[in-house]
Amino acid sequence: MTDRDNHTISRKSLNFMGERRNGILAQPGRRWIFSDKTSAIFALEITLINNNKIIINYDNEFQIYRDEHKA
Repeated sequence: MTDRDNHTISRKSLNFMGERRNGILAQPGRRWIFSDKTSAIFALEITLINNNKIIINYDNEFQIYRDEHKA
């Protein structure tokens, strides 16, 4: 899986997903640069161009669903 700039997803860095205005994936507890705040887990559902979905829950578990109805 790659980010929006076609870079491999990494646990050690920020991963920008989706359009330019939103979508960041980061390791839970990661401290933000120039801040004392740390990243938190939020439930997230990502629909890919091919209609496959990635769903992340509040326990940081994820599932990948493939679109079985593709033509």
